[in-house]
Amino acid sequence: MRKLDGALKQAFKGIRNLTDKMGLGRAAAVFKHVDTPADLAAISKVAQMNPDAAYFTLKHGGRQGVYIVKTLGGSEAGVAAMAKAARKGPRAIEWLARGGAGHKYVLRTRFGARFIKTLRLDRPQQLVTETARNSPGLRGVLWVATGLTLLGSVLAFVEAGRRILRARRKLEIP
Repeated sequence: MRKLDGALKQAFKGIRNLTDKMGLGRAAAVFKHVDTPADLAAISKVAQMNPDAAYFTLKHGGRQGVYIVKTLGGSEAGVAAMAKAARKGPRAIEWLARGGAGHKYVLRTRFGARFIKTLRLDRPQQLVTETARNSPGLRGVLWVATGLTLLGSVLAFVEAGRRILRARRKLEIP
């Protein structure tokens, strides 16, 4: 007897998981929307966590449902959101496919949080330090850049002082 190919083995495993969790009727309805082994694996993973969420998301969402399952199926919170939307019907599934109400704010917050975390963990400073430590040529470039930055700061400070003095002189002479 020959061994099965890896992808075929994963497909059979996904089919078995779906039929075990959902039953034959629901699994057959879900198969209409499966196009790739990745789709089957994602749906099977969500069905392991919450079979009703997987079924109703695909029933109400169709191809968009597969997209939702692949996007949100990796986390408990995503599966909970799918379950809640599935209970509310097709309009909630469409809303979820668009990203929900706060999708753009979540992305901005996530980016901001990652940026702040990177700064908090001193990653840029570590990069510059390690690069300067390993490259003597770059170390010289960093010293020149530091000197130019310091010179620019002093010149900007002097120019600001001159502008303030000019403004005071204009105000004193009536």
